[in-house]
Amino acid sequence: TQDRWRIATSENLCFRCLRRGHTENRCPEDKRCDYPSCGKTHHKLLHGDEGTHQSRAGETSPVKPTTEKDEGVSSARILLGRVASEKENLLQTARAILQSDDGNQFLVTCLFDSGCQRSLIRKDLAESLRLRGTTERLMLLRLGETHRKYEKLRCVKFCLKGIYGGEHSHPIEALCVPRITTVDANPSAANWEHLHGLKLADIFPRERTEIDVLIGIDFYNRLLFKERIVGGDALPEAVNSPFGEDRK
Repeated sequence: TQDRWRIATSENLCFRCLRRGHTENRCPEDKRCDYPSCGKTHHKLLHGDEGTHQSRAGETSPVKPTTEKDEGVSSARILLGRVASEKENLLQTARAILQSDDGNQFLVTCLFDSGCQRSLIRKDLAESLRLRGTTERLMLLRLGETHRKYEKLRCVKFCLKGIYGGEHSHPIEALCVPRITTVDANPSAANWEHLHGLKLADIFPRERTEIDVLIGIDFYNRLLFKERIVGGDALPEAVNSPFGEDRK
């Protein structure tokens, strides 16, 4: 939910209707959040309860060959976002090795986002690695829009493993989208003494970079463990993962 507030703020969207051109105080709509026992003036997608967490996705089209699932429609709602976090807020990012069924490998940058219902992968990357999958029909809600509509997205399978060696890999299923998001540059970790000696999953410092894979709540808890290293107020904490230590 915090990521959605950042996106809405950076895109100058109205917090009530998620449209551009006016502020919440001058919004022509009188709608309020319809989440039970809320009733505040923010849009329901900005509500902080876990029950309203949405995924992000962009516009896409089916890629053949696929096997369409005709039985039912997924109720997952997809929220489109394209702007990363503020520089002072470190997102949970990690480098990993993506491996396809036929053995192709590619170094990717991953973003962990528990506010997304589904994991995502860049469509061009999935195509270049010839990842296999099926087509799903989903209900999409894009940032800046108020009406949902059904579209088809390709869901592909692949594995992720750490960059520090080891043969263990983690199977992932993700929806193909044209673009996920861009994250700002990482600062230097030289002053974070509580993290010295750890195998960090990302590079510090690092330039602004495009996210290749987003790990949503469907695989989030499988890849982030409970072990944490805390350095105190205003300092990032490290979370253990198969890819190294992620910051939060």
